Amino acid sequence: MSELYHHGILGQKWGVRRFQNKDGSLTAEGKERYMYANRARRAFKTKADMDRLYNTLSKEDKRLLGDDNNSKEWLKAEEGEYVVKRFIKRYGDVPVAALDIMTTTKEGELTVAIMTDPKHRGAGEAAKLAEKGRKWFDKNADRLNATELSWGAYAENKASRHIAEKTGFKYNKRASDDEWSVYDYKRK
Repeated sequence: MSELYHHGILGQKWGVRRFQNKDGSLTAEGKERYMYANRARRAFKTKADMDRLYNTLSKEDKRLLGDDNNSKEWLKAEEGEYVVKRFIKRYGDVPVAALDIMTTTKEGELTVAIMTDPKHRGAGEAAKLAEKGRKWFDKNADRLNATELSWGAYAENKASRHIAEKTGFKYNKRASDDEWSVYDYKRK
């Protein structure tokens, strides 16, 4: 005869879940835990597309995105929790432009990171994604407890600065310097 034994942990309360209320809904801790897990999972799901797109960029393009090490990856897997929303434009299976809305260390602020395959620049794909991202932010800012969307571009990156202005971001003179131009968008 086979027997199965299960021993609990000292102090464990059977049927009590740390991240769930008695009615099955999530506690505040549970919501936060699953939110970060889902963000990381969603970012990882599109990582291959993002890396494929990132690898089309030149060393100079990567530097303009802030990657002075010219790595082979757009985002490390453990950084996926910082991606709040990702938009990718594809032609068939090929990603040609992408926009990430990410968390920052500043309370109530999200930031934008955008890139376009060099072969598809000038076609307006990045501007369409930026507009889509801005509209998404307008709808979801309350849920995210965010008041501002920030766009940083190297001062010499005219295309990025142009797209920011074209999609409703306003130049922030106080946050900008000789190297970086910062644009802000405050929800309407």
